[in-house]
Amino acid sequence: MADRVTEILARPGFRLVRLQGGGSLKLPLALFKRHPLQEGEAVNAGEYRRRLSAEEARFALEQAARLLERRDRTCRWMEGELLRRGFSAEASGGAVDSLLRLGYLDDRRYAQNALSRLEKSLGVMQIRRRLLSDGVPEGLLRELLDRLDPGPSGDAALKLAQKSLRSSIKLDARARYRRAFAALARRGFPPDTARGAIEKALSLQGDGPGAGDEAG
Repeated sequence: MADRVTEILARPGFRLVRLQGGGSLKLPLALFKRHPLQEGEAVNAGEYRRRLSAEEARFALEQAARLLERRDRTCRWMEGELLRRGFSAEASGGAVDSLLRLGYLDDRRYAQNALSRLEKSLGVMQIRRRLLSDGVPEGLLRELLDRLDPGPSGDAALKLAQKSLRSSIKLDARARYRRAFAALARRGFPPDTARGAIEKALSLQGDGPGAGDEAG
């Protein structure tokens, strides 16, 4: 049944077409440019969608490849981004499957590379939150974190503790300890790691540990 376009809203990566009948069409930008609509134009939404579906799989794959030119991604992130840009679930999933078969998407590779980068500045809890939000599967992340070398993370915690203690040299011992503990917590270091790093940093500065109960 024919409807009429009442408004076309520009959004990053897609166009939102509002229809007189109350419905709307969320259209990938590349497909909208190829099959444009105008405000006031009569359109049969079902027929218009079917016309686009013949080309949608190719455009979804091209869009995914362009996104990978900027940086590596996880399968879940890529599928979600294609859906956000207006591609159907079928086209989005098909593009991800194709890139997975060709080796352009690889969740394990993504997670391993991210871990080697993040462990130099973040604690395990923050790394976990970051990678889950990036779309790394829970099971894979648990496996990799269980095998994580504690060395780089411990070095990062110590460096952060030293930096915080240096910046708060004019404060009293209690305030310095609490500030350093908070800085480490924000970066996702567990409490035991934070305390150990602060006490080691204090000992390297020539101060005694003695403040480990100040964090609570």
